[in-house]
Parts: sequence; C-alpha cells; structure tokens
Amino acid sequence: MKKYYLLIISFLIIISATGYSQVSVTFAVDMEKMALDNKFYPATEKVILSGVLNIEYVMTDKNEDSIYTVTVDALMPGSTIVFNYTISGNAGKSIERTYVVPANNSTISTVMGENYLSDTEAGKLSNSVGIASINKSYDLGQNYPNPFSKSTKIQYSVGVAGLVTLKVYDMSGKEVAVLVNEEQSKGVYTADFNAANLTDSAYVYTIFSGNFSSTRKMFLAK
Repeated sequence: MKKYYLLIISFLIIISATGYSQVSVTFAVDMEKMALDNKFYPATEKVILSGVLNIEYVMTDKNEDSIYTVTVDALMPGSTIVFNYTISGNAGKSIERTYVVPANNSTISTVMGENYLSDTEAGKLSNSVGIASINKSYDLGQNYPNPFSKSTKIQYSVGVAGLVTLKVYDMSGKEVAVLVNEEQSKGVYTADFNAANLTDSAYVYTIFSGNFSSTRKMFLAK
C-alpha cells in the first residue's frame, strides 16, 4: 500500500515539475451584427459552442450586450482545438475556428457577421482557420473613455516586432478609420481615435499583429 501511495506522489511531482497543468479558456462571440441583420433572434435562438472536449456548450449573454460567452476548463496547454459557433436550429449560420491553447488562462473574442473583420480577413468568417497561438504579451485593451463623445484612447501591446494594423469599423462592417498600419517593436502603445465626424453608434476596432488578432466594441454618444 505504501508503494502505491509513493507511486502516486512521484507521479504528481513529475507533473508539477514538467508544468503539466490545465487552463481555462473563455470563448466570446459578438452577435449584435447578426441580430441587427435579422439573422439571429435572441428571444428564440441560442448560440452553441461545439468541438471542445466533444461537448456542446450553450453560450449566454450575461451582460445583455450581445456578447455571448462560455468558459471551458480543463484544457491542456499546447493542444490544438477546432471549434464552431452555431446558431441553434440553423447549421448554415456557423463559423469554425482553430486555436492553440496557451500556457495561461485566456479569452478568444470573435465577431459573427458578414463583412466583419475579426480574426480573419473580411468575408471569410464562414469556414476559416483564424486565431493561432496567442502570446500573453499581446493584448488589446478596452478604449477609454467608453462611451465617448468625441475622442478616445486605445491601448494595445505588441509581443513581437512586426507589422501592426489597428482599424475601426461601423456596424455595417465599413472601415471608418485606420489608426495604425506600420512596423512596431515589442511594447505597449496608445492610439488616439477622433470620431468628431462620425454619428452616434456602436463601433468595433480590430488589431492584427503576426498571428494575433482581437476585436472590441466601443460606443460613441455625443
């Protein structure tokens, strides 16, 4: 019996020493554009996450901001998962993603809707391989202030030197501003967005740098 316990303890020590640990990933998908286009009906339809651990998860809009989320635990760092966002009852309304689980807890943010830029090129959201390995040194912060009346600041982090683009889109998917489009070194940056010539509405901004991309929403209210 003692040998049995010693074997278990030794195994746990090996796991700890090799960093063999599980992490959590929060999946978030913005459904506002689909709802505005009458392609998603929140009152009667659900957003389903499938393909992760062979389980279907019903995503919820906890903050009533059209962003549906679910957190999945017990995922192995370094593993590759292929997952789908599907609107219940309509398999045609779905997008597929491939994701390499990082070493730390993380969040995947995606916008679902035609003509949207999220983690892929516009118009390829239906069946594309998008977010690859996301390094924690990359980040896209929430703009401040938000809502804003004229101008706002967006902070972001670059993990590896390279081309960085940061663009703003209206709710129809039209590009309204290019804030950054240049080679940048690793570090933390702040971009200013002046919306004096735009109308009150929600807008989204997306960053691309290497294999990293992320999208957030902001609100203009003059």
